[in-house]
Amino acid sequence: MTSRQTTPVRRIDALHLASPSAYVAPSHTPAPSARPVTPAAADRGETLFLYKGCAGCHGLRAEGGNVAPKIAHTALPYWAVLAQVRLPKWVHRMPAFGPEMVSDDEVQDIYAFLQTITAR
Repeated sequence: MTSRQTTPVRRIDALHLASPSAYVAPSHTPAPSARPVTPAAADRGETLFLYKGCAGCHGLRAEGGNVAPKIAHTALPYWAVLAQVRLPKWVHRMPAFGPEMVSDDEVQDIYAFLQTITAR
C-alpha cells in the first residue's frame, strides 16, 4: 500500500483580507500597492481583461455572471486582487494565474480598468 500526500489549499477569508501580510512572502516585505490609475493603464487593462479571459466569467464590463462575482469598482485593494489572481479563494471556480500567465504589471492595468468602469 502506498500513502498519498495531498497539498492543503489555502483559502482567503475576511480575517486574511484585513492583513496584507497574509499574501506577501516575508513580513518585512510591504504589500504591493496599486499605481495611480491613468487612462492609458485602464485602456491596457480593458484589453487584457478580454484577452486573458477574465470577461468569460466576470462579464464584459466585470458586472458578474453565473460563474463569477461582480468585480467592477471592487472595494478590494490591489494587493488583495493580486492575491486572488495568484491564489484564488474559490479554487474550484477560478484557476490560479501565475506571473508567467498574467504579470504583476498586467494585473495592475486590469485593476486600473476595474476602477474606471462606469455604472450602466
